[in-house]
Amino acid sequence: MSRPVLRASLLTAGVLLVQVAWILSLPPFRGIDEFDHAYRAAAVAHGQLLPSSRPVVAGRGDYVEVPASLVEAARPVCESYDYTGPDNCNAAAELPDGYVEVASAAARYNPVFYWLVGKPASLFSGSANVYALRVVAALLGAAIVWCAGYALGVGFRTAWPLLGAGLAMTPVMVYSLSLGAPNGVEMGSGLALWSALLALRAPTTAPAVERRLVLVAAVAAAVLATTRLLGPVWLVLVLAVALPFLGRARLTAIAHRHRWLSAAAATLVVAAVAAALLWTRLAAPNSLTREEDLALQDPFTSALGLAPLWVLQTIAAFPTRSEPAPTVVYATVIGAAVLLLAAASRRMPRTWWFVLAGAVGVWLGAQVVITTATYAQLGAVWQGRYALPFAVGVPVLLAALVDRHRPTGPPPALLAVAVPLLTAAHAVSATHVLTRETAESPLSGSSSWVTAPSPVIVLIVVVAGAMLIGALLTPGGLLAASRRRVAAPTLDPDNDAAARPVVEEPV
Repeated sequence: MSRPVLRASLLTAGVLLVQVAWILSLPPFRGIDEFDHAYRAAAVAHGQLLPSSRPVVAGRGDYVEVPASLVEAARPVCESYDYTGPDNCNAAAELPDGYVEVASAAARYNPVFYWLVGKPASLFSGSANVYALRVVAALLGAAIVWCAGYALGVGFRTAWPLLGAGLAMTPVMVYSLSLGAPNGVEMGSGLALWSALLALRAPTTAPAVERRLVLVAAVAAAVLATTRLLGPVWLVLVLAVALPFLGRARLTAIAHRHRWLSAAAATLVVAAVAAALLWTRLAAPNSLTREEDLALQDPFTSALGLAPLWVLQTIAAFPTRSEPAPTVVYATVIGAAVLLLAAASRRMPRTWWFVLAGAVGVWLGAQVVITTATYAQLGAVWQGRYALPFAVGVPVLLAALVDRHRPTGPPPALLAVAVPLLTAAHAVSATHVLTRETAESPLSGSSSWVTAPSPVIVLIVVVAGAMLIGALLTPGGLLAASRRRVAAPTLDPDNDAAARPVVEEPV
């Protein structure tokens, strides 16, 4: 097994373990809008791509056709929310073959993801269907994370970018990767796209590795474009920030060296974006014309005031967006980020700080623009996690800049503090939800909830943290770079030819 494959596998194994912890900590249907997504997946698996045109009488969304057992299993959790109506939690009409009509707020979402997870999950009924959705979605997300880890392994000399990815995968991202909903896969595809594009910056990458990175970037971009409504927007923004990092000369060299693959990749991405836009026009998901005008004032200043909340929501908010995590979760993640930033800032060229500040500005600015445009109709419905497909790239970009500037990996002292902080954040997040749901969930004590004691959840997450340490300490990363301590020439960020070679690892 090559070193990049080993690093990616250790990183993915750690993510899978945290996903298991979340699946065990969360009652079925308790994930954010999880019953809506389960209804949509069951309807698409049944062959219903568009919902019924009959307006919903008492509830939100549109009517879809799902197995009656699924609605019955979802009813206790669904009825515990104050925003649902009777038609969201009960059968609105009886249909042949054990199916019923029920209202789902996800009824018009792009069906691609729901078909992928809904088809295998359709072999199960009731709560088991939701667990099947979680498992399939978790595996899809883990596969995407592996691709991101591989790209970071072959495209950089040190473990800096891998540490950036570990920080990018905040508790709310791994939580989202553990549910049968498209948000997690969208976030993971954003991470894979960022990783592949930034990894392509190395000018001495072997042609075979270049082809794999182009393929990862193309598939990630296609997934990002088709998974959710704003996917094409995040795709454009990632490309706008990441491609200048590569430089025109490097992009031209890759396109010339891999003409057919580059053409096929571009065709795939354009086709995915076109299909996503066509579906949006056809199905009108989240159509503002169907929302009541709230007549709220001053949307721009209101959006600016919400920016700090969005930052916190990119770290943690679960099971729903209005349920914050314990303060220690935000403190530990922010602490790890500050440590990474402090360690990275040593002797960094000023030009690269402008690049990083620009990326942060795009991240927050896009949210302000979107919220301002929709505030009068929807109010403060925007959630910070929605921007994670772009935001995950910010710490990876920072780490990539450090890798270009230094021949050595992250200091062992940084890893000894930052990784335990991140591990603690994930452990506290999952166990907090488990403890609260055990006390309050209508499914507490029910056989439909497959769970585990809090110490087991903590142990699972601690092992996951050890996996991340293993990935960071894999020979060829931190340790090998520290041993080499090669003197690096001065770099001109605007001169592509000045970039240093990268140690290549064949697969």
